[in-house]
Amino acid sequence: MLPHIKNLVWVILLVFVICATLITNVASSLDKSVVVYYSFNDGKATDASGNGNDGAVAGAKAADGKYGKSMDFDGKSWIEVKANKTLDLGSITMAAWIYKDEVFLANNGENIISKKQGGAYTITVGGWENHGGCGEKLETEMRISGTYHFVCDKNKLPLKEWIHVASTHDGKDMKIFLNGKEVGSKACPGKIDFNTANFYVGAESDGGGPDDDHGRWVGKIDEVYVANRAFSEKEIQELMNSALPVEAQAKSPLTWAKLKSK
Repeated sequence: MLPHIKNLVWVILLVFVICATLITNVASSLDKSVVVYYSFNDGKATDASGNGNDGAVAGAKAADGKYGKSMDFDGKSWIEVKANKTLDLGSITMAAWIYKDEVFLANNGENIISKKQGGAYTITVGGWENHGGCGEKLETEMRISGTYHFVCDKNKLPLKEWIHVASTHDGKDMKIFLNGKEVGSKACPGKIDFNTANFYVGAESDGGGPDDDHGRWVGKIDEVYVANRAFSEKEIQELMNSALPVEAQAKSPLTWAKLKSK
């Protein structure tokens, strides 16, 4: 074999080994509280948390994302995970990067992440409480110890740009974050109620599947993250800022996943 061909073969093998190692170590490098993580860099909803919560993609298309690839939803598409115990969360962090051109209030809210039928949790734009003033704003909704709660930002959602959104509940307070900053909170002590609804990205449940009448997302979603504890504002900022631009990281997944387990 010619020397330059032999060297090329070794380079290819080295790249393959590095990529395989990255993928193998993803779950072990994540914060142990993670129950769902989708990078979408493979064009699928492959769960890198180690919990097996791979999503069934229905109509959503791979698109350029904040980091690598995202999923683009057209209001008729969603990602679904069957209900299971890893998604029954007494405390929670939900986070994602989102991109929208406009907000569709006729949808009675557009769900980003949701396990909502009869309670549980969702992070959305608008939401069922449009009439309560949430309108074109970031909102989170949860049922805590039998009581339904919601809180929303005071300002309209920024459009035509990537923004980072997050929602938490720590057993005492429910909070929402926009680009790493807390923008709303409500005291609601207790645990999040469990339900039998499936878990969705880009939609919500009607009890037997994705709701046909409202709740569908229109726009892009990237870096979906759900944990079974509430992250602090500092941790959410670290989560938001730790991923490198695509040009620098060559679309390598999970460069942000270095938060220490609590």
